[in-house]
Amino acid sequence: MAGPAPGGPTARDDGPYLLWLDATPSHLMLARLFAAAVARHLGAGEEEVADLRLAVSESCSHGVESGAAQRLEIGLRRDGGAVLVRVGGIGPGFEGTLGHSVVTALVGDAVVVTDGGDGPAVEFSFRVGEG
Repeated sequence: MAGPAPGGPTARDDGPYLLWLDATPSHLMLARLFAAAVARHLGAGEEEVADLRLAVSESCSHGVESGAAQRLEIGLRRDGGAVLVRVGGIGPGFEGTLGHSVVTALVGDAVVVTDGGDGPAVEFSFRVGEG
């Protein structure tokens, strides 16, 4: 019976996984790729990954377009049967936008918080299978 590679992980690491990027259009693809790869690692299926990629893209795009923040922060961690996501640096005025509506339609409840030093952030979660 094969086991984990020598020196490799023996169990999934639930995070948190964090990425900070300059708030520029050229970094939006990297934000989507990071979120998708981490979500897969945390047990998300391809449907959840596709929704997450779009939700992160909409959130980050607002941050880039608002010009209010110089950097974006994407964080994911697993908590039981859910993956918790935080996208910081989104800039003011995200609530009520088409992007916020898209995120809410994809993940349910997307909450904008202003408790960080980098300005507003959007937080949401999605269910994943046990893994």
